[in-house]
Amino acid sequence: MIRSITATFASIVLLSAAPIAHASTIFFGDLANGTPVTNQYAGVVFSLMGLPDSGGPPTINTYSAGTGLANSTNPDYPTANILDMAFTSPVSDVSFTFDNYNNSSLGDATTFTAYAGSMVVDTGSLQNVSGAFQLVTVTGSGITDLQINNNAGDASWYFAIQTLNFSSVPEPGSMALSGAVLLGLAAAWRRKRKAA
Repeated sequence: MIRSITATFASIVLLSAAPIAHASTIFFGDLANGTPVTNQYAGVVFSLMGLPDSGGPPTINTYSAGTGLANSTNPDYPTANILDMAFTSPVSDVSFTFDNYNNSSLGDATTFTAYAGSMVVDTGSLQNVSGAFQLVTVTGSGITDLQINNNAGDASWYFAIQTLNFSSVPEPGSMALSGAVLLGLAAAWRRKRKAA
């Protein structure tokens, strides 16, 4: 009887120590036009890189397609080339909704690149469909950084994301610690039952 109870408890311990992904969605459409998105926001650090304007945090921009986080420090020109999204812990199941702001002359020049550390996990072109947010799915896991790049040198033109979706998995060290604690409780319970 005690062995079957211990085996059942051990199964529960192993199941509870399994990684459980936590899904997150950031919806920028609810934020006011011109709102700067600074520091860490819902497990992501957003920043701008490249010319002509990357001297501050990215801001919310409202235009014909709706409201989104733009590659600009203000709700007007100039813009930065790259919107960088650094995750505070590795993620998977990444997707985002994207819109180029009226740049049909540049074709599908915008790209995204997902990194796991310094290694490229996924990259792709983003279609230029102005006036509508499109869903883009990123493949791969262990993603630590996602960049959207207008690839236009020092050209100044807008793009924006309206939603960012991702799943984060607890770090292996914290899962191992939880499992060790539960196994320790199981062993103490078993010794107590034997003594009784």
